[in-house]
Amino acid sequence: MVLTVGSQTLPIPDGTTLVFTYADATSTQCVRVSYTDASGTHTMNIVPGQTLDALTSNRPYRNPMQPSEGVEYVMANVGIAFDYDVVMAFIKKLALYPVGALVELSNRKIGCVVDNEHAMRPIVRLTDTGDILDLYLDFSCLNLTIRRVIAEDEILRVVG
Repeated sequence: MVLTVGSQTLPIPDGTTLVFTYADATSTQCVRVSYTDASGTHTMNIVPGQTLDALTSNRPYRNPMQPSEGVEYVMANVGIAFDYDVVMAFIKKLALYPVGALVELSNRKIGCVVDNEHAMRPIVRLTDTGDILDLYLDFSCLNLTIRRVIAEDEILRVVG
């Protein structure tokens, strides 16, 4: 359930009308902007976090997406449902792969995230060899992707 907590209408001299709606949906916030021009009314979500949260959460009708898949979905909808500048700022602050997280790479190797400055392509230290892989800058790693973050309960089952 989304509860609208406020809105503001701003007429613009060219005939466009902007309507900002501020909403709160449980623990995430959403700001929606609607504007009307000669071609009709258009709506865009300014804060993509609510969508990413919904995509990466378990739902009765589907399993959650991997965080990177959710970000790809949000990025694919820039200009359609989300503002480009807001999405880019959001992704820069997002820690998809927190430092210390264990991840499985597309080559089935396991690594520990040691730096996540580049949210989608962190620096990973392989657990078997100790090699450092910079998934963002190292050209030899361009064919590697992160398949998944290894869940804490899975680590405990293997270790314990």
